[in-house]
Amino acid sequence: RADAARALHKLAVQEWSLPQSCSGCAKALRVGAITQTCDFKCPACGARSRVEPGPATRAYLDDSRLGALAEEAVLDDLVALEEARRRYTGWMHPLDEDYAAFEEVAKTTWTRWAEAFAPLHPAWDEANARRESARRIDETLGPWRSDAARERRGLLSRGVALVRSGNQRDVMDLANAQQRGAVRLLEDLANCLHEHEDRGGAWQCLALLHHVSRMTEDRDAWMRRRIAELDEALRTR
Repeated sequence: RADAARALHKLAVQEWSLPQSCSGCAKALRVGAITQTCDFKCPACGARSRVEPGPATRAYLDDSRLGALAEEAVLDDLVALEEARRRYTGWMHPLDEDYAAFEEVAKTTWTRWAEAFAPLHPAWDEANARRESARRIDETLGPWRSDAARERRGLLSRGVALVRSGNQRDVMDLANAQQRGAVRLLEDLANCLHEHEDRGGAWQCLALLHHVSRMTEDRDAWMRRRIAELDEALRTR
């Protein structure tokens, strides 16, 4: 697709260099690269002539062809973005740091894409590039930029930091402050820490969960069973 776009670009450049005839006096009008139908005023006779882009130009300006050239230029970045997307969506309980890593790759990829695309389009400037880059970043990150998603990541990140600091009182204060209840947050924190390969932190949360839930089952036996269940769930996922 990129090769086809390059071939069309050569033909389009030729069209841009060809003069157009004035509709009034037939003198040559230098119109250059136009991307849409335009009216030109003849400097000789003052007549206005309507000029349309040539067929090669129209074909070249098709988004799929221009996009192919830009994609070719940043192919490695696009592959990295897809890997980052799969990595982020693979988390059941993502943290702020997980989103930040995904966001950084998305911003880098689409900024470079726009920088590669802008010189290819005769009507684009830096402002166009910035707008398109921002639009594509929003489109990529959209559902994970919502207030609800941010709030959930932030809550889990705070909880994980408290667990790792070893301050169980602050962990319980955070859990008890939640409308959905302490049990739900402790379960989420245990799952989150476990899938982020912090088994020690997950174990601490399970111990607190056993206490808060007032279970009669032996704590150590219950915790070993829950860790085994988390291991199996992560392995099969």
